[in-house]
Amino acid sequence: MFEMKELNDVLAFANKAHSGQKRKYTGEDYIVHPMRVAFAGIYADGRTAQPTAIAAALLHDVVEDTSVTFEQLRLFLSRVFINHSDTAEIMSLVIALTDVYTKNNFIELNRNQRKEKELWRMKSTFDSTLYLIKLADMLDNQSSINKYDPSFAKTFNAEYLLFLEHAENHFGEKGLEFHIAEILRGYQCVDSMASIYDHKFFGLIEPIVSVELLEATNE
Repeated sequence: MFEMKELNDVLAFANKAHSGQKRKYTGEDYIVHPMRVAFAGIYADGRTAQPTAIAAALLHDVVEDTSVTFEQLRLFLSRVFINHSDTAEIMSLVIALTDVYTKNNFIELNRNQRKEKELWRMKSTFDSTLYLIKLADMLDNQSSINKYDPSFAKTFNAEYLLFLEHAENHFGEKGLEFHIAEILRGYQCVDSMASIYDHKFFGLIEPIVSVELLEATNE
């Protein structure tokens, strides 16, 4: 299994990919969101604390929200990780976490239709690790939306409840309650940090991976 340096390289790559992007409601650098999802998973322990899951959490929005393609991401990962199975596992997680039914790709579908199709795609492709990363992702987004956009919160929370129905079918009622509690505990730990950038797990964001390696994705 890979070590800390590789995770720092992944963080540096995600930070570069999201460079210039800001979180909608807070104006924070966008990288704060995937870092929060990753750290909540670390504190929750279990499957989400596995290195491949941490890497996938850091990368979960890279293809969907930046110009990076799956092939560029695969090239980057293959140059960072010695073990090809690690690259394959991370790619599998990121591909599954990337929305297929987006507004740009399915303009004929409204939001409800797109979200419904995404839920059914999840049901057929998600395993426990994917459900947990997605749960952490939605909980972080929900906290911001509920606080800053109460009108949209009604829509988002309805989508969240539908997601929970699918997750409950996978984990069972008690299992899902346990995982929600663990991830929320993880976010309490994250929120207690003075600064997410100073977290001891990664330290400050530094481009540990070479500039050439990061830029190779654009070739």
